[in-house]
Amino acid sequence: MEKFFLVLALFTLSASATHGDEVGVVVKTYRACDLFIVESPSGFHVLEWWHGPQPALQDQIVGVLNRYDTTEIWLLDQHSKVDITMEKHVETMDEALLVASDLCIIDDC
Repeated sequence: MEKFFLVLALFTLSASATHGDEVGVVVKTYRACDLFIVESPSGFHVLEWWHGPQPALQDQIVGVLNRYDTTEIWLLDQHSKVDITMEKHVETMDEALLVASDLCIIDDC
């Protein structure tokens, strides 16, 4: 019986890991060019908002954050789905800020 629960637990963990969902927090927004930066356990993600409510600072999100195409994420704080495109995944906030400033050429970003 213990072996059954161990196998079930391992199957559940592997199934969720292959799904690719991550939890992150919005740490910077650029309203003028629809970009925002999310911090997650795997690093920092520069994302572009496409559709749905715009993420706000400190919003918690869940979704596949490391896919370089348009995808759907959940804004937990707003109970809403949002379409985004991942522009770049980097390891530090400084790198994320540099990427975002290169993508957002507007002075007030």
